[in-house]
Amino acid sequence: MENLLAFLTQKFPLAVLNSITAALWAISKGNFEKIIEKTRFDDRIHAFLEKFSEYDTTDDPAAEEEKKIILDTCYQIYKRHEEHQQPFQDSQQVEYPSEIIFEFFNDEVR
Repeated sequence: MENLLAFLTQKFPLAVLNSITAALWAISKGNFEKIIEKTRFDDRIHAFLEKFSEYDTTDDPAAEEEKKIILDTCYQIYKRHEEHQQPFQDSQQVEYPSEIIFEFFNDEVR
């Protein structure tokens, strides 16, 4: 998991980042709480969300779609762990960056 998280700080094509975030999403659904805590998983996903949301794709519609998928995947990872850490918090009161568009996991968000 440490290596996958480290990849988030490097420059890769969007398709590769999409695969990395998909792998992290799948891992995050498992029972890896000790590793998640040890690697500061939530902090690193949050930092990636903030940085990557600024990635400019205005001249490339395909890149914009990849960006949305990557951000959606990371949002789902982050949201899942935040709710797990605070199970009694009303998820409607949690604020997330407004620039994230939730299309990829639309069924889970609503």
